[in-house]
Amino acid sequence: MTCEEFDKEYDVVSRLMSDGLIEIPSSCSCCGGELSFVVERSQIHFRFNCGTCGSSVSIRDGTIFSGSRLKISQIIDLCRAWWKKRSLMEAADVGHTSVQSECSWFSNCRLMCSNWVELEAPQLGGPNKVVEIDEAAFGRRKYKLGRLKETVWVLGGVERSSRKVFLEIVRDRTARTIIPIIQKWVAPGTTNHDR
Repeated sequence: MTCEEFDKEYDVVSRLMSDGLIEIPSSCSCCGGELSFVVERSQIHFRFNCGTCGSSVSIRDGTIFSGSRLKISQIIDLCRAWWKKRSLMEAADVGHTSVQSECSWFSNCRLMCSNWVELEAPQLGGPNKVVEIDEAAFGRRKYKLGRLKETVWVLGGVERSSRKVFLEIVRDRTARTIIPIIQKWVAPGTTNHDR
């Protein structure tokens, strides 16, 4: 490991800690003692040690970095490559990782985004705003002929002014199914246009 590798990793970890993306524990979970930040330069490993009971906690614990053998800076590079819509091969070159690692982290990024949308995405519309709502069938034809096989219905909406969208798979197209989805995604007082 070179000094440049260590410096890059240390800079990335410091930035993540200062931005609050890696939590700095206030005290030891075992004894309540004071924790100190420890760096093992030989393995590029960062952790918090308790001076009272001697227990230690990796900075990776409880984060997206736990369970990965990659350096944190490599993971950040892979996430950045996913954000910039790089191909798997391009991203593997940037992060100096295998295509398998890249594929796994691209999947993690997609999962985190979909979880955020499920839990945190704001409603569309509001007073004096228009949201267009429509449904569409997605599927494929066997041998590109005949009716659609394995059809999946999706309800979606787009806010005209901001171009923000929502999409949700629906099991059926009854009012009993669709109305709660619209209420979930579209703010009260919105002008709805459906086709």
